[in-house]
Amino acid sequence: MVNNPFVPLLFTGSFTETEYYPHPLHKPMDGHSNFKNDYAEMRNISLTAHVLVAIEATAANLQGEQKKFSAAARQRAVTYLEKNLRKISDSYELAIVAYALAISGSAEADLAYGQLMAVKKEEGGMIYWSRSPIKTNRVRYTVHYLNS
Repeated sequence: MVNNPFVPLLFTGSFTETEYYPHPLHKPMDGHSNFKNDYAEMRNISLTAHVLVAIEATAANLQGEQKKFSAAARQRAVTYLEKNLRKISDSYELAIVAYALAISGSAEADLAYGQLMAVKKEEGGMIYWSRSPIKTNRVRYTVHYLNS
């Protein structure tokens, strides 16, 4: 058993689920990013971004070897996300990657934000991000009409 949780990030910069846990509890982090013209079996964009957010949140509390491994893993995760940023079109992945790059002080944070804004959806004067369209809720207008 490996005692260092940063080992996966130290190799490729991406954090992946183990083969013993193929189905994550949080479906959007399933590691199957759909990139156009890219047929890699597993891309772990959202999971890597979540791990980077966690590293950023805990880095100040680490000491010794853990702090050193954390810094190396952080840099590789940032590089991995920056390298794959232009391939991301999914709004969930763009949102978490944009946030992770922003809090990491990445030079690509503005590009990520721009990409996120480019995939926003609008309905009924509201802006949102979703993998599928969401219709405006008309219930409040119906209730108002019935109360008149």
